[in-house]
Amino acid sequence: MPDIQPQIRRVREVLGALVRASGSKLTPIERQIGVSRGYMSRLLQGRSHLKLEHLLAILAVLKVAPREFSDLAFPPVAEPSKLVSDIRDIVLPAAPPPRAATTRPTSPARLWTADEIQDIVLRTLENLDDPRDPPPARRRR
Repeated sequence: MPDIQPQIRRVREVLGALVRASGSKLTPIERQIGVSRGYMSRLLQGRSHLKLEHLLAILAVLKVAPREFSDLAFPPVAEPSKLVSDIRDIVLPAAPPPRAATTRPTSPARLWTADEIQDIVLRTLENLDDPRDPPPARRRR
């Protein structure tokens, strides 16, 4: 069996970063997806196996599309595998053809750490205007 531990670890890191950045507590998420108390903690610590149904349910609770999660956890590759190319028309018959890249990447896509993702999300949230703040004063001309 191929070593998939790095990908599993990556999924847990990104999922944990999303949960932390959302500000959600674990217990309400557990209640909403119908798992026992403590499951999320065990899952994020790597002490419990993640089921696909649970991942999709957690993403739904966080209002994150599976594609968004996938793109965070596994950045797109420059060239799809032959297998994906062969079945794309069967699986996605109505999808437009993929856009051709204007330039080929010279290096592999960078994987962000969970801490980096959390920092980016927190900085973005800090830069948003609070709707409760009064609008800035206008200058007179």
